[in-house]
Amino acid sequence: MPTKEYYDQFIKKPLNGLYLVCGNATRYLTLFKGYKTHCSNKCAQRDSQTKEKIKRIRLDKNDGIWTPNYREKYAETCRKEYGLDSANKDSGNKRKKEITRRENNNGEWHTNYKEKYEKTCRERYDVDSANSISEVMRKKEKTWLRTLGVKNPNYSEVVKQRRRENFLRKRLPFVKIILESADLELLTEYTYAQDICKLLCKKCNTVFESCFMNILQGYGRCPKCYPNWRSIAEAEGYIRIGDCGNLRFKLYNESEKNE
Repeated sequence: MPTKEYYDQFIKKPLNGLYLVCGNATRYLTLFKGYKTHCSNKCAQRDSQTKEKIKRIRLDKNDGIWTPNYREKYAETCRKEYGLDSANKDSGNKRKKEITRRENNNGEWHTNYKEKYEKTCRERYDVDSANSISEVMRKKEKTWLRTLGVKNPNYSEVVKQRRRENFLRKRLPFVKIILESADLELLTEYTYAQDICKLLCKKCNTVFESCFMNILQGYGRCPKCYPNWRSIAEAEGYIRIGDCGNLRFKLYNESEKNE
């Protein structure tokens, strides 16, 4: 009798082999260990007990000091050991990775993993992509319905919010560099390149509204420092100007700058 059948028949408890948070079945290990407590690493990281255990281990290793940003600590450790901000940039580590990958792939070295993926799909399913298989797509839809509540992650508000946060995290440094080169400071939250935002001119301390796309294209500068479309007397007063080609902005007087 296989050990799994013996375990299921004589040892297994009612909730063994099932992760209670997501309801997925867990993998059987051995007769002495039984089933895994989590269905995947992702679910394990979400478990409150796992989070508490990780926190205790980190505190023990760091003399009771809690480091919230481990990327900075990782970069600092790599600079001490390798003189670089990442261990992946070290030539010795690169060589070790290459040896390991060759051992795992029968001596082959894959630099283009897209080609490897297509090759594997052709060997298993006789197609270039596993997404062409109806069974694979049914499994994906079932997983998305269970985890996100929709058949396609593009329709999930959670996924949209994550993508939005990732976009802003990558975009904001570029936006700040462009604004600093134009002697401008962002006063409101950045949303999209076409949305109107409030800006401060560092040269003349004028507050006005414009969109980042106009600034990126050379428009949307401070109307007081660059009065190309109106007189300086108009720029010094409180006026509201509609669309002027691609230029949209609004000037603020001194009493409204801090509102």
